[in-house]
Amino acid sequence: MSKPDFTPEEQYLISSAKTAAGAGLLFDLAYLLPSVLLAGFGVYTDEIGVVVVAFAVLVGFKVFERSHARKWDPVWKRIFQKYDEAIEGKD
Repeated sequence: MSKPDFTPEEQYLISSAKTAAGAGLLFDLAYLLPSVLLAGFGVYTDEIGVVVVAFAVLVGFKVFERSHARKWDPVWKRIFQKYDEAIEGKD
């Protein structure tokens, strides 16, 4: 198998994926835990507004995460195509 020729942008994604194995979990916990605690507090105190804020925080972070990921989706697709071509022996 010949080594694929990656662009600097593709190499950046590959390197960041190798080094940031646990970063995704930390990012998720950084907004999930406070949101769950806020929602629990809202339910406990019977304040629907607090529950709505907790839900808005969850949705906001998920929208941000998805919009950021969508930027890199075409680059990931090219990386996987290059790996497939290298495995099949194409140049």
